Amino acid sequence: MRIKIFLLILVSIALISCSKDDSNPADTTNDTAYVGTYTGTNSDGKDVSITIGIVNGKANVTKYNFLYTYTGSSGLKNPGTAIGENSVGLAPVNNASFSIVVPSYNDNNSRINGTFTDQTTLTGDYRIDIMGNGQTGTGTFTLKKK
Repeated sequence: MRIKIFLLILVSIALISCSKDDSNPADTTNDTAYVGTYTGTNSDGKDVSITIGIVNGKANVTKYNFLYTYTGSSGLKNPGTAIGENSVGLAPVNNASFSIVVPSYNDNNSRINGTFTDQTTLTGDYRIDIMGNGQTGTGTFTLKKK
């Protein structure tokens, strides 16, 4: 009888130690701390703003207004504008970063990528295809929380 009780206790301990971990390892930061509007300029010296809001309890890019320049087929610099707004979110913020797919000629290549270096600073890069024939706006940005 003692052996059965001992085996029962041993099996119970083994089962408890193998229980599933319900924590979410991908959610290691408090991304909601980044909620707000970030403004500044990009490497072209053009104005940029990106807004982070809460969508279903999680941080999400809800708005962006992005001015940039691209080299046209004639070799001249041309102005470009990328604007997006959606209250249900344009891109989730995960582990202090996001990637917005920008509607353009080639959506797969047109993106705005951002990373929060702290709760008040957002840095990143962008690539926006204009016509798919080499007319592309690229650069970097650093934004500060308003």
